[in-house]
Amino acid sequence: MEITLTENDLSQAVRREWFDVIGLSVGLVEQLPQLPSLVGRLKQQSLNPGAPVILGGAALLNADSNHPAQADGVALDARMAVALANRLVKN
Repeated sequence: MEITLTENDLSQAVRREWFDVIGLSVGLVEQLPQLPSLVGRLKQQSLNPGAPVILGGAALLNADSNHPAQADGVALDARMAVALANRLVKN
């Protein structure tokens, strides 16, 4: 589900609601440098301290594979994202 487009709104959402998984779609390569701090902030502020963060989106298709940005996983398509989310939540 799409929650918001701003980092501030994302932070507020994870502080207000329980999420089993946090998924972020990264559409622009220019968003990659800010990603580690956003992921860290969301994990820190989440009502669910164990919520895994999954990244996806066009910007990650050609990004350095060593750039998980503190995320628990990267999915390159929707099917992969669902399988990864299920695996991470079960653990």
